[in-house]
Amino acid sequence: MAELLTEDFLYPASYDQTQQPARGLAAKNPNRPLLVILHPWSWGYRHQNSPAVEQWCIENDWNLVHPHFRGPSWEPLSCGHDAAVQDIVDVVKYVQATWNADATNTFCTGSSGGGYHTMLLTGRHPELWKGTSAWCGISDIKAWHAESRLRKYGYNNHIETVCGGDPQIDAAAEASAVHRSALTYLQPNNPVPSIEIAAGIHDGHAGSVPISQSLNAFNALVLPEARIAQNDIDMMTEFEKVPAHLPEPFMDPDFGPKTIHFRKQSDNVRVTIFEGGHEMVQSAVIAWLKRMTE
Repeated sequence: MAELLTEDFLYPASYDQTQQPARGLAAKNPNRPLLVILHPWSWGYRHQNSPAVEQWCIENDWNLVHPHFRGPSWEPLSCGHDAAVQDIVDVVKYVQATWNADATNTFCTGSSGGGYHTMLLTGRHPELWKGTSAWCGISDIKAWHAESRLRKYGYNNHIETVCGGDPQIDAAAEASAVHRSALTYLQPNNPVPSIEIAAGIHDGHAGSVPISQSLNAFNALVLPEARIAQNDIDMMTEFEKVPAHLPEPFMDPDFGPKTIHFRKQSDNVRVTIFEGGHEMVQSAVIAWLKRMTE
C-alpha cells in the first residue's frame, strides 16, 4: 500500500457521545469541496482503497475524509446501523464546520461495503450531498445474505451477527436487515443532484456482489417507466452478458480500456455495467468529480 498522505483525527459522535476516528486532509484554502470516501465491508478508516482519487483531491486542494463508521461490517454498530449512519453525518458536519469545507459541494463515494453505505446515505441523508457515486455496492442486505450463503462467500455470517439471526427465517433479524438496506430509503426523484451507480459485469461470479444489487438500486430511484426489465436484470446477473435487444457495448474514455456493456440514465440517476469484476474505476470517479464541479 502506498504511503498515506492524510492524517488521523477524532471527531464527536452524537449517537453515543464518543470520539470516533477518521483520517483526512483539510484543503489549504477555505470553502473548497469535500469528498467523503467510505471504506469497504471488511476494512476500517485507514484502508486506502482509492489512492488515485485521494491523490487527485490533494492535488486539487479538496477536503478529503475517510470515516471509520464503527469499522468492519461484522461489528455490532456497523453495517448500516444507526450509529454508523450518524457517524458519517457527524463527520461531514464536523469537517464542514472546522475545516470550512463547502457544504454546497460535498460528495460521497465508496466501493463494495463503501458502495453499500454510499447508497444507504444517499437514501437516508440526501440533504448532505451534491452527488454520490456507489461502486459494486449492496442495496438489499437480506438478498445479499441469501446470495452470499448460496455462493459460500461467508458474508452471510457477518449479516447474521449484526442482525441477531438469520434474516431469511427470523422476523427480528429480517426487520434489522430491512432497516439497514439502502433499498428501504431509495426513492424516485431523490433530491441529490447526481447519483452514479456502477458495477463490473462479472461481479457475483469473479467477485462477491451480484450486479443485480446495483441494477435494483437504479430501479428504486427512478419512475416505473424508466426501470430496467426484471428479465434483463436476471440475464445480466446470471450469465454475465447483456440481452441482444439492448444497445451495443461502447467505450467511455472515463473508464479507460474497460468496455461499457450497459448504461441507463434517468434524470439525475445513472447506472453503468462495465467490463470488470468487484472494483472501482478510479479514473471514472475523478472524471465524475470534475464534471460535478465544472
